[in-house]
Amino acid sequence: MRAHIFGGRFGPLRSVFWGLLALSLTGIAGPVAADPLEGTWKTGMDTGTSGLASSKAYVHVHIAPCGAALCGKMTRAFGFNGEYTSPNIGKTMLVDFVPDGKGAYAGTLWRPSNGKTYPATVRLKKNGKLQLKACIEGTPLCQKQTWKRVD
Repeated sequence: MRAHIFGGRFGPLRSVFWGLLALSLTGIAGPVAADPLEGTWKTGMDTGTSGLASSKAYVHVHIAPCGAALCGKMTRAFGFNGEYTSPNIGKTMLVDFVPDGKGAYAGTLWRPSNGKTYPATVRLKKNGKLQLKACIEGTPLCQKQTWKRVD
């Protein structure tokens, strides 16, 4: 007589097996793979509203889940003379980015230099860089920036 793993004297294993299967299907049993956008990114240079080279700055933005979406918070700021303490550290720059079904994520960008928000998309390029495109709502006027991963 052949003992079957789910029957006979191994009957209790049946409950364990089905329980583990149910947990793995719901994602509770282990970590879910991180989204490829998660991590810390160095933004492109922004001259702010002055347009002067001396006002050029870039920041590090950490992208992480925020509910069912992805958000990006400013973690460090760098200006003409190196790193500085910005009052915007900890503020959310990328708000509620969700997949748009076309290989990109769509959400809202907050631009610290002018305090305005813009509809935006981000797309992970084959070279591992992030392309951000933000537009003035209701117009074809858009700007693009390339971000590099720092972690």
